[in-house]
Amino acid sequence: MAKGRADPKRQTSEVQGVLRTGGGDEVNLAGGYASEWRSRVAVGKAELHIDRSAFPGVVFNTGDKVRAVSRPGQPWFEVLRVDDRGDTRLVLMLGEV
Repeated sequence: MAKGRADPKRQTSEVQGVLRTGGGDEVNLAGGYASEWRSRVAVGKAELHIDRSAFPGVVFNTGDKVRAVSRPGQPWFEVLRVDDRGDTRLVLMLGEV
C-alpha cells in the first residue's frame, strides 16, 4: 500500500505461512506494566513466518497490510517490521488493524 491505498507499482500476493498471535496484553501508555494506570491500550501483536523457498519473489515493506484469510473473521494486520536477514525464513512483525 502507498498512502493507505493499493500501490499500483506492486501486485497483491497470496502467501502461506505460520501466523503466531499474542494474547492481547495490556500495557500503560508509558510502555511498562505498572499496576496503577490512568490509560490502558490493548496490544495485539503477531508474527508471520514465511518460507522463503516457497515464495522467493515476495517482498514486504513496513506499512503493508496482511489479511489472515484462514482465520475466523479474516483479520487484517499491518506490517510493523520486516526481518529478512534469515536465509530460509522471512519474519513479519505485525500489529492488528
